[in-house]
Amino acid sequence: MKITVFLGSRYGNDGKYTELAEAIGTMIAEHGHTLIYGGASNGLMGVLADSALKHNGTVIGIITELLKGREIDHHGLSSLTVTKTMAERKELLIQEGDMYIALPGGIGTLEEAVDVISTLRTHKSSKKLLLMNTDGFYEPLRELLGRMCEEGFLSPGEISSVCFVRDTEELQTYLQ
Repeated sequence: MKITVFLGSRYGNDGKYTELAEAIGTMIAEHGHTLIYGGASNGLMGVLADSALKHNGTVIGIITELLKGREIDHHGLSSLTVTKTMAERKELLIQEGDMYIALPGGIGTLEEAVDVISTLRTHKSSKKLLLMNTDGFYEPLRELLGRMCEEGFLSPGEISSVCFVRDTEELQTYLQ
């Protein structure tokens, strides 16, 4: 299975996010899955890729020309695709994945997660988006999606592919 992971290019203010990225990279590799991610070597992105590679995983990066030009691309990947635009990069990240995981991150991570939700909703896909809800990080999004359903802008079935995952133990069940 090819698993696309969205996460921050920064580390965040708490070491738990680094530990989470490392654990998920290890889990993906040890289960024999392919990791697809944004192709960078910095922040949580680099931790994730390094962890998967350390455990003999296949790691595919997708990065833009602009970001590659800033020399943040990871040089040890199994393969690296370079796109012209962020929109093209995001489209490939979504297109190539069989499952999606979003770790805590910034605006880019949120944008990617929302795009996956929209794609899964409109394409009636059986794929899943797993939001790593570490210490309730994604609770505001869960509340917003619930409010959208309550107010009649979404039906619960349209977001049934979105799963809020508490920890790596719960994630493990999805990876098996």
